[in-house]
Amino acid sequence: MSKIVITESDLAEQVQCAYCGAEIGFDEPVTACNECSVPYHADCWNANGHCAIYGCSGGGAGLATGTGYIPQTAGSVRNTVGKVIKTIWDIVVTIVVVIWYIFLFCIVASAVYNAIFNG
Repeated sequence: MSKIVITESDLAEQVQCAYCGAEIGFDEPVTACNECSVPYHADCWNANGHCAIYGCSGGGAGLATGTGYIPQTAGSVRNTVGKVIKTIWDIVVTIVVVIWYIFLFCIVASAVYNAIFNG
């Protein structure tokens, strides 16, 4: 197992554990998947025993262990892309819901108008 080296520039990016979703602090024991290099709290990796990323076959001892932040890897880039896609999806769903409520408002307003003026 190789030791993870931490620099000040590494702390600029917030990294989340792929298992529990919590931020990986500078002084926390960490490890990374031996297949995709996604970072985990060491305890989370040990509790799960394998990579939590869908489709990844990583497992066993993990890539490396140490204390602190694991620098950006292909796996964390994949997590970032996943977050962007989720954000876009959330925006699309919000727009659809707003349009649906506008549509319902128009139907109700039309029914009220017809009830009042067309009796």
